[in-house]
Amino acid sequence: MIAPKAGLSVSRQCTLLEIARSSFYYRPRSEPAEELHLLKRLDRIFTDHPVYGSRRLQVGLSREGVPVGRRRIRRLMRKLGLWAVRPKRNTSKPNPAHKVYPYLLRGKVIDQPNQSLPPRRRGCGRAI
Repeated sequence: MIAPKAGLSVSRQCTLLEIARSSFYYRPRSEPAEELHLLKRLDRIFTDHPVYGSRRLQVGLSREGVPVGRRRIRRLMRKLGLWAVRPKRNTSKPNPAHKVYPYLLRGKVIDQPNQSLPPRRRGCGRAI
């Protein structure tokens, strides 16, 4: 792709290929052993408790004596493709077993104060 000893400079070759020159020199680093060990621990805890998010995983790791930040746990969870199992929002779905009450004021013209209130009742069941 890019030949450093070609007739063109590396900078010119990178410009022609529309890539940054820094990406030509980039060498990926291998994962540290500590991070791999932490990934295994996270996976083990998450397998036992799939409802745990990053905060609960942090508490679980701190109980095991591993001090690690929540954001680092979030990054590692994204790397492993983990997310907590939780119920989704159901606020707009009516339960079919519930009774639907009619709206009694539909079509009524309310032009006086307290017109929409029901009549008061006394102990014997008569309206005032």
